[in-house]
Amino acid sequence: MPTALSRNALLVKYFAQVYAGIPRKHLVKFIYEADVLAREYLGRPLSTFTYRKDAYGPYDPAIKEAVQELIAAGHVEEKRDRWVVGWGEWEGAYMRLMDQHHPVAFNFDLGESAVLDYVVTNYLDMPFKEFLHDVIYETLPMKAAGPKGSRLPMELSDHAGTRKVGFHLDEVLSAEEAGRRGEFITLSAFVAELRAQAPA
Repeated sequence: MPTALSRNALLVKYFAQVYAGIPRKHLVKFIYEADVLAREYLGRPLSTFTYRKDAYGPYDPAIKEAVQELIAAGHVEEKRDRWVVGWGEWEGAYMRLMDQHHPVAFNFDLGESAVLDYVVTNYLDMPFKEFLHDVIYETLPMKAAGPKGSRLPMELSDHAGTRKVGFHLDEVLSAEEAGRRGEFITLSAFVAELRAQAPA
């Protein structure tokens, strides 16, 4: 029987599936953005990563453990790509994750799935520098970040989106799902329920 994957490994697997050959440095930023949005609209993160301010935005070295967990289970492989700046003056390498197309059971609920879908739809094809500067660096935790190496105050994002729109994403999605099943409620009852559960 296959070993159950950790939540962090499942998130890495998810992005490896939707972004063929995803660079590891991109991977962290996509999961970070999903965590920020989940905190804003669901009141909780998707991962258990503890982000710190790095030279190029949020980072947690634990991402390597999640990747290794997937490699050990045969779900992904790492590919090292070399690159050169100028006329061979400087050479480096970056790691890409190659999904091995083995199915897994994702345990994301409706709200979590909606957040992940939003990140994929809106940011996966965005030029990475633009994504960093216009999205990642503009998040509340990054704006409030201290010096390099300091912990990002992720809690600043908690319910920030809910306070703006006035309702919980979970409740809206659950109501839509109930509607598809034919379990209808009146609009007034639905709005009253949303307002009752919104944070003060």
